[in-house]
Amino acid sequence: MELEVDAKPESPTGSPQNLRVGLNSFAFFAIMIWGLNYVSLKFIFLSWTVPAALLFRFLIMWAGLWIVCLVKKDLTPLQKEDAWQVLYLGFVNMGVYMVVFMNGMNLTIPPEGALVFSSAPLFTAIGACFMKREGWRLKTFFGILLGLGGIGVVEFPLNASTGSHAIGNLLVLGSVLLWTHAALMMPKLHKNYSSLRLFTLSMTGAFPLLFAYGIIPVTRMDWRHIWVSSWLGMLYSAIFSGIVGFTLFYKGVSQIGPSRTTRYQMLLPIWTGLFAMALLKERLGISFLIGTALVLFGLFIASDRRPTSLA
Repeated sequence: MELEVDAKPESPTGSPQNLRVGLNSFAFFAIMIWGLNYVSLKFIFLSWTVPAALLFRFLIMWAGLWIVCLVKKDLTPLQKEDAWQVLYLGFVNMGVYMVVFMNGMNLTIPPEGALVFSSAPLFTAIGACFMKREGWRLKTFFGILLGLGGIGVVEFPLNASTGSHAIGNLLVLGSVLLWTHAALMMPKLHKNYSSLRLFTLSMTGAFPLLFAYGIIPVTRMDWRHIWVSSWLGMLYSAIFSGIVGFTLFYKGVSQIGPSRTTRYQMLLPIWTGLFAMALLKERLGISFLIGTALVLFGLFIASDRRPTSLA
């Protein structure tokens, strides 16, 4: 399948423009990377507590992002007029959201967590309509609901949650609401920063929360007994899912807006299912193929190909 972005790139300042959008490769690959991340978290939790993993992962990401900014000479300073908004974005998107999400994923299994999180497009579309960034279009909501129905078909054999899975899935659902709130903030802030720079600067807002949450557990870690698979999972989650995945997602938001970008999250359970089958030996049957077809068809219907303003 050929991926293309029928759109103009960001301006030098990262300002979003009016676009005609096909299949956005940035959003597509961000979701594929995150699909594997759902599986990698299970390897991380074999050796790490959630607070320690969050802080250690955050520090790797933060250092890596600054290195990339220096190499690319993308050093736009934090602007006084939107400093609090950028820091608040980081506090929500990389702070509170990550605490709720990681605790939820620790209490559920990858396919179920991915299924719950893939409901984000519905909440984002509703939020964009209330904020008058998009009109209330029956076609859009039909496509989203069709995609969610396909997700249900994919996950039905695995989705019999009881006990700790139900609690974990509720926490993941809470993280979806936080994620939606953050995604709707991004277009306005992209006017002054590139996707990479906005992500890097916003990380400062998350640091106090994650430091307070994770510093004691990190000091109590038994570093000699961390499994190799846990180290590999941590490096993948921090570098590929964290730095690469989030940067691609921010880039997608700058090009096609938060509502259209989050619709690609309907593909998340499919990617997670494929990676879980390969690495965790999960078995996926005919329901997986049927659900995949419904998700792709729903995504096609929901994708608005008309020009849109992201302001």
